[in-house]
Amino acid sequence: MRSPQMAIIAHCVQSLLAGAVAGVVSVAELVFTDVGSIRTMMLDDPSGWIAFTLLASAFASTFGMAAVCSALLDISGSEDTSSAGPGGNRHSAGFGRPR
Repeated sequence: MRSPQMAIIAHCVQSLLAGAVAGVVSVAELVFTDVGSIRTMMLDDPSGWIAFTLLASAFASTFGMAAVCSALLDISGSEDTSSAGPGGNRHSAGFGRPR
């Protein structure tokens, strides 16, 4: 049986990987569709692979961290939904929750 802390870490790691994959897929789609002539510029330059790598890692880290933040907010929001109305938890992200 896993401890609650390990379950939270596993949930965050899964979200991080899903977000990172979404970021890399987004960059691949941008390059494939040649938005803003980005593919043309990358292919014309001998070090275009460096630009692709930097862009993909930036998108992967941004999307990955956004997914982790969303996962953590989901965890904190699912703790107390008994007094929430139809809009979900009445306290956004656990701030102002009475202790």
